[in-house]
Amino acid sequence: MTDTGLGIPEDKQKGIMELRGQTGDAESQSKGFGIGLNVTSSFAVLMCGALEVRSPVANDRGSEFSFTLELEKVKQVEEEDVAKEVILLPPLVNLRALIVDDSKMSRKVMGRKFETGHFKELKWKVEHADSGEKALEMMEGGGVYDVIVMDEHMPDGGGVLLGTDATRLIRERDGGERAIIVGHSANQTEADKEKGKASGQDWFWAKPPPPWKEMLQDVTWLWGQKRARVAMCG
Repeated sequence: MTDTGLGIPEDKQKGIMELRGQTGDAESQSKGFGIGLNVTSSFAVLMCGALEVRSPVANDRGSEFSFTLELEKVKQVEEEDVAKEVILLPPLVNLRALIVDDSKMSRKVMGRKFETGHFKELKWKVEHADSGEKALEMMEGGGVYDVIVMDEHMPDGGGVLLGTDATRLIRERDGGERAIIVGHSANQTEADKEKGKASGQDWFWAKPPPPWKEMLQDVTWLWGQKRARVAMCG
């Protein structure tokens, strides 16, 4: 697909498909939430493909979007011989969450978020760890978690591991297939976010944590993306 708009600056192309990724000033943006490319990219990823952008196309104007998919060639069969496999994602009820933070107050604030609004109805079981070492110890002791909120900077709490170090060790053990890991920090620089992503974190929440509705939206999207991709792509 090619458009004839203003184009997308090169330094903005990398993040244009992230959630809430509109560019430009308020006057140049059309009404909307800026999630169209994110949704389209997610569908491409779930089908084991990718969405790409090239801009400008010509004369410093316009953008070109394309996607690639690897699909198996299927022989023509009779309708009654077609077996349709439906992937059902389990509801987000009775999940186990682990909050890893060396600040008792931060753990308390985040814990309350998981007891607010629809989170309360989902009946999550929430546990706490005051260091990365403690979190790893809990997992070695049999703790299995669906969502882990990981403080990026934890020099205290009886440990020395940073959140990114703990995340990397967790990913080495679960192969990246189990828990959704969300980085949590007062630092919101792109360098910090990229470091967290490189360690294996799936998302990032700034301190103080966002409203519970935004948190639930993020977790639902991440949960569906991770589970569907594992099921479809192996």
